[in-house]
Amino acid sequence: MIRRALLAFALLATSCVTTTYTGHSFDEAFDRETAPAHIESARAEIESGQTEIALDRLIRLHQTPSIAPVDRKVAGDLLNTTCVTLISELKDAGQASRLKRIFKLEVPPRLRIEAGIAAAQAYLDDEERVKCFRQVRAVEDAFPMHHLRMQAGDLLLQTGLSLATDDSRWFLFFSPARDRALEVLDYLVLHYPFHPGCDLAYQALGELYEAADWDYRAIARYEDLVAYHPNSVLAPVAEARVPLLRLAQMDRSDYDRHEVLRAREEAASWLNRYPDHELAGEVAGLVTEASRRLVENDLDVARFYLRVDEAFGARLHAERAREEAGIQGLEELGLDAVGLLERATALEGQASAKVEDEGEVLDPTNDPMLNEPIPGEVDAG
Repeated sequence: MIRRALLAFALLATSCVTTTYTGHSFDEAFDRETAPAHIESARAEIESGQTEIALDRLIRLHQTPSIAPVDRKVAGDLLNTTCVTLISELKDAGQASRLKRIFKLEVPPRLRIEAGIAAAQAYLDDEERVKCFRQVRAVEDAFPMHHLRMQAGDLLLQTGLSLATDDSRWFLFFSPARDRALEVLDYLVLHYPFHPGCDLAYQALGELYEAADWDYRAIARYEDLVAYHPNSVLAPVAEARVPLLRLAQMDRSDYDRHEVLRAREEAASWLNRYPDHELAGEVAGLVTEASRRLVENDLDVARFYLRVDEAFGARLHAERAREEAGIQGLEELGLDAVGLLERATALEGQASAKVEDEGEVLDPTNDPMLNEPIPGEVDAG
């Protein structure tokens, strides 16, 4: 029972909608008969500058179920006008917390959205970047696909990029601002994927993940930038980072050969499309580096086969290493491959000589294994 009561209290405390702006208490009753008087009182309060009290009165009147349709329409129109006026005044004054209170009121959704985004802008102007993000997220959660998504995306982008370049920490949580930047920018690209500034967000995310040594996440964000914003001026640089990070993930020669081949193909494809780019020299170096790693991989495998006296496997990988080294101009590695080929040839010669000496040249037709009956076969004779 206690747990249910606590849950109910938590839900009440976190409710995003309230029924009053100032908490003003009215002595008069709100019913069908008093509605016209309340409308006149609200007009008088607006004229005297008591806009917030008039807003509370109109909200209360609008929620009264028994008033006449004509009075309800008049009260609704006056409520909209009053709310728009108050939002404009608070925006000019930069009153974020009071705009947030309007967002939580039971007023038409369009007004709540405008108040919520205005509150987020005011928070950002006051350098309350985390509050700005939370306010934009609250609007998105309450009204998905609302009419101010472009403005909301701008706020998220400004907030995320600002946090991404901030090295400060919060005392209570010891959390770097850049961790918050990841949260904000990831939210932007997830919920506002067609915002024109998402290419900047993807670039910043890639750089942040690189700094955190999360290369696989950085690769994913750079690939997203190229996929969703292929015409962005940032796309060529992001695409060039992908093979570089792919190779950086593998610092040993017994790596995944498929990933190295993929990185080389990506770098070569990039060079074909951007031969005059300022990064062309660096990307060409990636092609050479990937080729060198492929040769070293084949050499390592060939040495392993020689250790276990498998001449055929050693020859296969040594020959491939020699061919690749010759194409890429890797002379030293090419000489290593030739040396391994000579060892493989010598090993083959030793194996042949051993077979001849022991008389173990086998005739396949005399192999007893070939003449064994098939299990389960019934002799028809």
